[in-house]
Amino acid sequence: MTKRTALTIIVFGVGVVTNVFAAEKAGQWRVESKGGAVIVTGNDMRVDFRQSTAWTIARIVYRGVQIVGPHGSQGTVITWKKKFVGTGHGGEVVHKFIVQADEKEYEIKNNESMVVSAQEVSVIKESTIGPFHHTAEIVFPGNGQYMIYHYRYRVEQPLTDFGRMYAFMHCVENQFKDYIAILPDNSILQDRADKEDGRFILKKDVKTVVYYSKDDKIGIAFVYPEVYQGAVSSKDFVSNMIWDRKNDNKLYFNAAIREKGYKVGDEFEYHLKVIPFISEIDQWKSIGKKFAAETKEEQFRITVPRNAEAYYLYVLQMLDDIERQLPSITKSANAAAQWYIQDESLGLGADGNAAFVYEAQYRSGGLIGMLGRSPEKDWRGILIYCLRENHIDEDIERLIKYRNKGCRIILFGSANLLQHARTDLFKPDAEIIVPAAVNSGLFQNASGQWVIPTYETAAMASLWVWTAEFVGSCTRKGKMPPMYQSIRVPGAKERNAKLMNIRFQEPCPQEVKEGELALRWMSALKKRLAVLHEKQKNIIIQIANQANATRGNGRKVFAVTGGHGVGHILDTPYSSGFFTHLDPRMLDPKKTDSRALFKKGDFLLIVDYDHIFNDAGNFHLVDRFREAGGTMAFCIATYRKDQIEQLKPEDIILDTGWEYGDADVELLGYDVKILPTSGVLTATAFFMIETQTITTEIDGKNPVLETNRIHNQADR
Repeated sequence: MTKRTALTIIVFGVGVVTNVFAAEKAGQWRVESKGGAVIVTGNDMRVDFRQSTAWTIARIVYRGVQIVGPHGSQGTVITWKKKFVGTGHGGEVVHKFIVQADEKEYEIKNNESMVVSAQEVSVIKESTIGPFHHTAEIVFPGNGQYMIYHYRYRVEQPLTDFGRMYAFMHCVENQFKDYIAILPDNSILQDRADKEDGRFILKKDVKTVVYYSKDDKIGIAFVYPEVYQGAVSSKDFVSNMIWDRKNDNKLYFNAAIREKGYKVGDEFEYHLKVIPFISEIDQWKSIGKKFAAETKEEQFRITVPRNAEAYYLYVLQMLDDIERQLPSITKSANAAAQWYIQDESLGLGADGNAAFVYEAQYRSGGLIGMLGRSPEKDWRGILIYCLRENHIDEDIERLIKYRNKGCRIILFGSANLLQHARTDLFKPDAEIIVPAAVNSGLFQNASGQWVIPTYETAAMASLWVWTAEFVGSCTRKGKMPPMYQSIRVPGAKERNAKLMNIRFQEPCPQEVKEGELALRWMSALKKRLAVLHEKQKNIIIQIANQANATRGNGRKVFAVTGGHGVGHILDTPYSSGFFTHLDPRMLDPKKTDSRALFKKGDFLLIVDYDHIFNDAGNFHLVDRFREAGGTMAFCIATYRKDQIEQLKPEDIILDTGWEYGDADVELLGYDVKILPTSGVLTATAFFMIETQTITTEIDGKNPVLETNRIHNQADR
């Protein structure tokens, strides 16, 4: 069992944990206990435990799809004195049922209600099943959306009347018909559970079993840390077996217990990792093989990311999700390149989510021809459209207008938004899943609101992966669409101006293989993210501490964001409300009294490309704020001396770490680097700060989360 703090809290009502937003209660997992059920909800997952079946799992839901259902028993079951004992069969005596949330324990008693959130959650049951004392611990880790089972047993009676043990059971839903099994010699067995005839199939010792649903494009992997020896109890009840029946395709592990010769006092254990995932049809098997190839240490190492770390790990996971979709992204980009080359009347355009649109246009390393578009204007072309959260009906209306103009449409959106956008009135030419958290916010606060946006960061990353593949496809057809060079580079404005009305640039650089540019961009981004994480994490904590101290002293905390897509990441449906958004362009120096707006002790965070907002067009914001006696932090690239020289020693500076020129990918035979990383880097830095602010304890107190805006989530 994982180490737990000595402090145990017995919960006798909801007031203990639900009245105040507390730092240790802000996490990617939310636990609710009510009416004989405990429900663990994460960014992408929901898992229900039932008291009526000895606190075993009733269902597992991933991205809105039920993958394991309450069609039978899910925990350990044995035969003892010729009867089934355990879970829904009865006879299991539960001694204790605990929820461990980070460093605190909550014992579930007498149907009492409880709500708590944490970065890492463990659901722990101690019980007696026949001759065994059983500890079942299921860990919901802080570094991903999956589960790790630690099942431990101690023999307390002679096993004379013991028959067999199903250590793990999962009633996998019937749409998951395709499966592979990784065998002890690493060979692959592939089959389908589609007969629904009640037969048992597989019946082998395995390293991993992976199910897949073609309709849902979801897989679920059951991964052991090693190949466990299974029992042969009959011709059907053999080791890992799948019961192919009408209600489900139930997976069992019939463990070799009698074969081991255990005696009273002996202990043994089994471990399992359950990983749901999204995948295109041609990728799920390779993903399953990757899971099976992980080492025991990698597989069962549980890291508990705290605060800013959680957002950093989310971004890495998000990039992995994009990489898994790369074949389908490349396919859509190939089609778009073909349309663009064959039909010169087609332009390029972006619309929808503001961060996506502003990240796509006028960007160093971006497509010169890519501009923000409107269906109200006379334009026809290839449109990349990113659905907006809470505006799905308006988006569909806009998309229909574009379609009626003859536009080709590549539709970006979360899995949930794309599902809502599928109507009889509109069908896109291709869909790209933006791998935001399923609830879009990274954490759920005590009020049940999901906060800390993930959609905008994932949308910007998806945009650049698609752009990379569009450019790569053009090169394979002997064409090169012109790309911007950063206007900070001498001569770039003149270079860019010459290319404004050119469809393809000569000479065409060397062609690149499918997926190559996207992978190179993601590799460059990951390297810069690693540097940001390593070198700036203490600065992130310092900024968050200053912001929290300011609020604790009753002063205001402001934030300004700017620079392409980053200028549109603050006022989103899932913003925490911790920062008060300030737009200095809207402050009229003739009408705005900075002494009334800003007070001594206020705090200002400036997040931008490379600019500190201290010019006439931005209210000379830094000077005005400094005059008022406020403190400031800057999250920017630091290569511009004209900006950095205006800062003072007391200012906090977070260097976002992208280099002069911004674009990060070399294309052999092209005159400039392409594809910028600054947008995703800067957004990640800001949300790491925001995450840190709402999950940091100040002077032994937990900051209360007060949202400045209330957002309607009814149409999600």
